[in-house]
Amino acid sequence: MRSSGRCYNEIIRQVQRYQQQQQEQEQLVSTMKGVLQQLEAKISEVETTIELLATRKRNALLQQRVFDALKKSDEMKDSGQAERAYDAVMDAEARARAMEDLHQRDLDVQLEQLSQEQLLEKQLNALKAKKRPVMETPLLHEGNPHRSPLIPSQPQNNTPARKRPETKSEEHKPSDAQSGAKELDIMQLKKLMEQ
Repeated sequence: MRSSGRCYNEIIRQVQRYQQQQQEQEQLVSTMKGVLQQLEAKISEVETTIELLATRKRNALLQQRVFDALKKSDEMKDSGQAERAYDAVMDAEARARAMEDLHQRDLDVQLEQLSQEQLLEKQLNALKAKKRPVMETPLLHEGNPHRSPLIPSQPQNNTPARKRPETKSEEHKPSDAQSGAKELDIMQLKKLMEQ
């Protein structure tokens, strides 16, 4: 019986030790939960601080850019760069308009010249048409109405000219009338050259 009493006491002690360990573990867990909550709060606070600092940095950079832009605009006002740029744009636009006007005038002048040339050509053709129908035989210097052998005969009624067949006797032996006419023509040419 004593041995069973010892076992019982031993088991009760072990149970008490386990219960004490359990309590210690529970206290440790609750302590760790509290520390964890504190760490999470610290982390959240640090993250919030970092976000605030980043926002402040962005604001500071933005303010710096604004002040730089204001400074540059003041410098540009002082140096007159804006006025020069405006003048350059106005000058370029004026040049473009002038070139467009010149190009348009050139086209107008060319069209006018072309129409004048066409009118002159029509008038010239009309004058030529008036002079064509009358074909007079050319007169010699003395007013001789006979055709000169030097002037070739013109075809009548728009018929093509025919080549006259020459015979050997005509080539070598000119007739008296032909030789007399040739001599007369040569003399007339000499007279004309002397004048």
